[in-house]
Amino acid sequence: MPEQLGICDDYAMSSPADNTDLRNDVRRLADLLGQTLARQEGDELLSLVESVRLAVRQGEQDQILSKLTDSQTISLVRAFGHFFNLANVAEQVNRSKVLTDEKNATGSWLSRAVDNILAAQKISKDFDQKDLQTWIDNFLSAPSIYCPSNGGSPSLRIRKDDNNF
Repeated sequence: MPEQLGICDDYAMSSPADNTDLRNDVRRLADLLGQTLARQEGDELLSLVESVRLAVRQGEQDQILSKLTDSQTISLVRAFGHFFNLANVAEQVNRSKVLTDEKNATGSWLSRAVDNILAAQKISKDFDQKDLQTWIDNFLSAPSIYCPSNGGSPSLRIRKDDNNF
């Protein structure tokens, strides 16, 4: 199976081969969740979670899921919900580390953008210091809570001022 990279405008997502730290973090969190489930709900729920997890991997989930009581189903959904929340937190922490390493190695996206603008300004006679200052003075940005184009990660939205573009 070929390696797949996530598609994003700002940066390439890590390949599965590069996610050892993330996989280890998720595994540790899953172990802690398993211990918590066993301690608070009993070994029966932990056994059920493991049975369902293995059945799904083997494509035999219908046989086990069809036999669940409503109470078991609710507990199972909650357990998997907690797991997915923990996995998402681990992914966010991992992504923050990756972005920090990238920023430390290559500078921030904003400093790179300014460097590119200054380089373009040197090459082109159509873009002078006054144009750059006008653009910067009218640059509007707002944090965005959810951005579907990059998997829901927070991002910076750039809005144009109709008077200057």
